[in-house]
Amino acid sequence: AEMFMVHIPVAGFFRSDDVTVAQVALALERVPEKSRHQRRALSCGGVNVFNGETSTIFLDFKLDNNKVTKYIVRLHNDVMDVLESIPTVEPDRETTRGNYWPHLPLMQQATLPTALLEEAVQFADGVVRHRRILGAGTDPWKLWLVKYESDAADDDWSDGSWARDLRWTIVESVNL
Repeated sequence: AEMFMVHIPVAGFFRSDDVTVAQVALALERVPEKSRHQRRALSCGGVNVFNGETSTIFLDFKLDNNKVTKYIVRLHNDVMDVLESIPTVEPDRETTRGNYWPHLPLMQQATLPTALLEEAVQFADGVVRHRRILGAGTDPWKLWLVKYESDAADDDWSDGSWARDLRWTIVESVNL
C-alpha cells in the first residue's frame, strides 16, 4: 500500500465518479482568486488525539490571528460551496460548516489497545518537540483535489479496510 499523503484537509472525503471529479476540479480553480494575498500562516499547536470507534492522532494547527481565522474558514467555506453546488457530491458527515479546524492526520482509523495508542501519541509528541515543530508556522500554498482508491474498501470505506491497499492521485493542483 502507498503511504497516506501528508496534508491538512480543507474538506472531507466524498464518493464520486470521474465526471463528478472533473466538475469539482474545474470549479476549484476559481476558489483561491478571492484570497490570494491574505496572510495565512498556521502554527502547530501540538499532538492531539480523537477517540471514537477508531482513533486518530493528528497535529493540531492553531490559527495565529483573526486574519488567519477568516482566511482558512473562508477557504473551507469556498470549497464547501463548490462541493455543495454539484448535485452528485455528498460531502462526508465530518465536513460541516462551522465545524472546521485545521489539522494534519498522522494516523487514522486505528483500533489500537489503549497502551499502544498512548505510546503512539508519546512518540508523535516526542518527534514534534525534538524537531521543534511546536509553534512552527506554515503557509498553505496548494489546494489539491485528491482521488483515493482502494480495492479492499470497495464500497465501504467506514471500517478502515482501505489501509491495506490505499492509492491516491492528485487530480487538480491549484496555487493559493
